[in-house]
Amino acid sequence: MLDVLCPLVTECDTVSNELLNIILVNIVEPVKTSKKNAYHLAKELIVKCSETLEPYIQNVSVILDLFFRTLATYENILFQFFNLVLICGKEDLNLFISQKVKLIT
Repeated sequence: MLDVLCPLVTECDTVSNELLNIILVNIVEPVKTSKKNAYHLAKELIVKCSETLEPYIQNVSVILDLFFRTLATYENILFQFFNLVLICGKEDLNLFISQKVKLIT
């Protein structure tokens, strides 16, 4: 099976996100332990096609890093907002969400 898959991956023009997802999902839990043959096949495919797959995996890594940084910034903004409104009792009436938060007095 590996002899068939390796040329398909290495000779394609681009590696789609769908293909990358199918390969990578097999090397993480719970699939890794529940489907051991799929895990070993995916692991060997990644090793043998690493030169082809590396730029696409790095691309996904950059996108995920940006997503998690954005998420962290968003969570920080929410924390600051709720800290000001709920803890300090200050309201910014320009924000739509401020109208939804009722202060407990």
